[in-house]
Amino acid sequence: MLKKQTRFILMFIIITGILFLSACGNKVDVSLEETEDIIDIDRETSETGIEESYDNDESSDDGEQSDSEETNTYGIRFVQQDHFYKDTVYLEIESDKPCDIYFTLDGTDPDGSKEFYQDGIELISKSETTVYSIKAKGFYEDGTETETIVHTYFVGKSVDSRFDTLVFSVTTDPYNLYDYEYGIFIEGKLRDDFIRNNPGKWIEPPDPANYNMRGRESEREIYLEVFEPDGTKVISQAAGLRAYGGWSRANLQKSVKLFARKAYDEVNNKFRYEFFPNKRSANGDGTIIRNFKRLVLRNAGNDNAHGFIRDELFQTLAAQAGFMDYQAVRSSALFINGDYHGHLWLHEVYEDEYFEEHYGEYQGHFEILEGGETFKSAEEDGSNSYAISDYEEAYSYTYKDLTDDAIYNKLREVIDVENYLEYYAYQIYLLNEDWPHNNYRTYRYYAAEGEEYGEAPFDGKWRYMLHDIDFTFGIYGTDPWTDNLQKYVSKSGNVSREAPLFSQLLNREDCKEYFVKRTLDFINGALSPDNLNKVVDEMNAARMNEQLRMYGRNLMADWARPDQLPGRMEDIKEWGANRVSSVMGKHRIFFELGEIYDLNVKPAVGTGVRINNVEAYSEFNGRYYPDYDTVITAIVPAGKELSHWIVNGD
Repeated sequence: MLKKQTRFILMFIIITGILFLSACGNKVDVSLEETEDIIDIDRETSETGIEESYDNDESSDDGEQSDSEETNTYGIRFVQQDHFYKDTVYLEIESDKPCDIYFTLDGTDPDGSKEFYQDGIELISKSETTVYSIKAKGFYEDGTETETIVHTYFVGKSVDSRFDTLVFSVTTDPYNLYDYEYGIFIEGKLRDDFIRNNPGKWIEPPDPANYNMRGRESEREIYLEVFEPDGTKVISQAAGLRAYGGWSRANLQKSVKLFARKAYDEVNNKFRYEFFPNKRSANGDGTIIRNFKRLVLRNAGNDNAHGFIRDELFQTLAAQAGFMDYQAVRSSALFINGDYHGHLWLHEVYEDEYFEEHYGEYQGHFEILEGGETFKSAEEDGSNSYAISDYEEAYSYTYKDLTDDAIYNKLREVIDVENYLEYYAYQIYLLNEDWPHNNYRTYRYYAAEGEEYGEAPFDGKWRYMLHDIDFTFGIYGTDPWTDNLQKYVSKSGNVSREAPLFSQLLNREDCKEYFVKRTLDFINGALSPDNLNKVVDEMNAARMNEQLRMYGRNLMADWARPDQLPGRMEDIKEWGANRVSSVMGKHRIFFELGEIYDLNVKPAVGTGVRINNVEAYSEFNGRYYPDYDTVITAIVPAGKELSHWIVNGD
């Protein structure tokens, strides 16, 4: 392909270390200061080629996590306190005074009808690691009882190398999960009743079933232990568990939501651990977030039995792209009563604790609304009706003339427009087919009485959260060349029914520019083929050990095979590579933009550059439109200043 050099007009300005590639006349404005560092730039022209309600907990206090090891306050204790053993273990149970001790290995509660403890419990070491979830309880002659103690043992010759992810062990009475009327992991009585009352109806996953129950009535008490891959125990406490998800609740492998509550554990009323080492508070102090009231172990939703990675991949890339609100994720393995439940992705959850940990303490409260772009889901008790009314009032500006600056500025007082456009740019680029009519999350802060609104996110504006973004990147064969932008906006000026606010905003030149430039940030940064491929490979490798163990265990569709997985990853990479040209070409035509040009920037050793919102510390290659300014800022070490730029060799 022939390329031609672009001619520049050079002008001096007094902004140290910033280079502007201007839309007007293809000129470059350059500032020069003294230093020994040089950044080389080359520019060429080329042709285009909710699931659940956020129910209030009874406590939000911040007591410290107690020592997770069992103590004599229970009256009995396991002598062997570690959790990973290579050799056969002869487990002993001690008591503070004579009592009859009963134990179970299946999650049921110990009583006089269960196994009687006498001379130890043999936990046999085999070539494959066996998981033993043990409950024990003591019964005294005077009729009193000890507390039930719980301990999970991983025993096997290769246990030291068995795991490379977090390990979750749930111990609970199987009645809680599999009882016909009470169990939350099965279709159960609710499904049978629905079928009986609707003869001949085609049954779909969301239809009534035990596993589709929501709210506190669907929560079951469990004992939760969490381990690092080397066997270090980081969580040991009573908690609550619910089935989680939408249609994916019908999958063989269930997603689960975990709840820390005072009702279960007076002291350990949060999950206190740095589950996500890279997730830091947004208040600027660099603190790693370590307090969680809720966590989700997710089965990959729509991507289950396909790539098992899309939502988690694009949450991770959103973090790299600079989104305010995204869900941190981490590979995990789950065992329930010693039985393997496969690889799941640990997710943080959008709820009250999320805001406090990310943005610091506050006096008021946050309200999160779910639903779609043009409607919001009401709580059964009507507790969020005021927030829905507020959102509808804010959204009503959609149907006014937003090209009028006075009206537009009123909208900006109630909705973070830049956040909204960024949210749309990302979802459209990913080609999310289960949105915006679904999987929509928006939130705002409500100040306490007498409190003044402050800086974001405490300014009372509505903002948007990335949620459930797995119906993306051609998961079911959608072509990357599909033009989904025109689903939401039309050249004729008609207002889209699916996204009327977005459609109206793009009638403004400043909003159109912001949307296009933010899309370019994604294309040239987090979602660039090089970065996408790198993150896919890293995340795929991190979960592969557990992922491969899931096949043949009745945890996924029987048509899914392990030899398909490498191809699924290549499909994502190929789709991502083609999406770049697709979106850039279609945006260029739709918005009537100029010829795409290539930008090459080479920072000097030890320096970096910021191209609009993308940072690079090695050679950068990107693609841009000449219609909008591209701002290149030097990033130099403390104590140094930029001397000059070299542009196209000059």
